[in-house]
Amino acid sequence: MGAVSIWHIAAFFVLVILIPLWITPGLVANHRKHPNALPIWFLTIFMGWTVVGWIAAFIWAFVTPSQRLDDKVN
Repeated sequence: MGAVSIWHIAAFFVLVILIPLWITPGLVANHRKHPNALPIWFLTIFMGWTVVGWIAAFIWAFVTPSQRLDDKVN
């Protein structure tokens, strides 16, 4: 058995911690059946690697779109 290198630890950290954390906004949007789940996934995948993009996708996943005023009147 060989010694565990820093690369093994880094790969484990990325696969087990960072990737699930990275896709959390998309998973939350799917779980909540958010009407904008697909755009949230796109934002997560393409801009989620930036802190600002990830925070925006995370907040968006939890925000429930309000009903339009026209729908409330009828």
